Amino acid sequence: MMNTAKPIFVFAFVLVLAAIGHAQSTMSGKVVEVLDGKTVVIEVASGKLTAGIKYIDVPEPEQPLHQTVREHLEKLVLGKDVVFRASGFDPGKTFGQLYVKSADVALQMLRDGAAWQVPVDKSGQNEADSSAYQYHQNLARQEQRGVWGVKDLKPAWQFRADKLERARQAEIASEYVGQSAKSGNSSDFSNVVLDKPVRRSSNPWSDVNPYLKNPGPLVHGYNAASKSGYVGTSLMGLKDIENIPSGQTMAVDITYLYKQQEKNRTGKFVVTLFSVADQFHFLKANTIKVMVDEKSVFAGKPTRTTTNQEGKLVEKLTYEVSKAAVEKIVYGGDVTIQIGSYNFYPTQGLQLLLYNMLQVSS
Repeated sequence: MMNTAKPIFVFAFVLVLAAIGHAQSTMSGKVVEVLDGKTVVIEVASGKLTAGIKYIDVPEPEQPLHQTVREHLEKLVLGKDVVFRASGFDPGKTFGQLYVKSADVALQMLRDGAAWQVPVDKSGQNEADSSAYQYHQNLARQEQRGVWGVKDLKPAWQFRADKLERARQAEIASEYVGQSAKSGNSSDFSNVVLDKPVRRSSNPWSDVNPYLKNPGPLVHGYNAASKSGYVGTSLMGLKDIENIPSGQTMAVDITYLYKQQEKNRTGKFVVTLFSVADQFHFLKANTIKVMVDEKSVFAGKPTRTTTNQEGKLVEKLTYEVSKAAVEKIVYGGDVTIQIGSYNFYPTQGLQLLLYNMLQVSS
């Protein structure tokens, strides 16, 4: 077991019994290798199977306890006969529940503070099993075991999301600033040098802008070498969109990209829309239009890029939006944003974020 003062697992093999429903496919074998804190290699009759343990997540390689958790799982299962109930498949890996002597290994990992339970809305775990997992996780949390004994340690899925968000913001800024630098227009970020990041960090946007006041809840970054930065809303899911087909999800980001010259700041507002669906929906109709009190105040065409990720088609539409249009969204009456054939309506929360962004741009 593990606590705050001594973050090392006690390797007593006290597996917690759990009543778990039958899975789609059950196989027996021996664990011959542990790849990480939730992935093992099982030798079964037909060969070797790479098995991922469902319903839990463990610290990422960049997080504390990553190696400790892996070693703990080794003590629990390496060289032991196991039963694996498979219920999901990815290329090269099968996902399911792992048992030693009828005991659920994931449940033991939670009890020892060696893992987090993945939220039900992400995992699809049934209610009975989820309640059992939650009970043992709560015990570990109360006792400050393992991951619960490390101050401010984020669950792995949140850590990954934050990491992707930082990379996404940097990508948006880099693409836009790089394009503007090539234009040779001094008001459009000329002389931006992105290949000279500050030595103290691998992230070129990790510097502090001495002229930028705290932008509140907005995400932001600055590169001292290029004197350029960004302030944005971060990626926001869009719900209750008119006419959206079943199976399509959409998200939007609004970012102000700027160049800092002493106390003066010039820049552009960029709206990026992401669509994930089984087919492309913005190939032809993708113009953005901002309507205030049923009057059009802005219209523009995007830069459109597409990728295929895990069998889903991802479209990214990037628009430059005038400061005047952003002001209309913030201060206008009945505001509608139309992208292609879809309408969505800014909430008061979004309008507050954009208000903060306007203060940065002034």
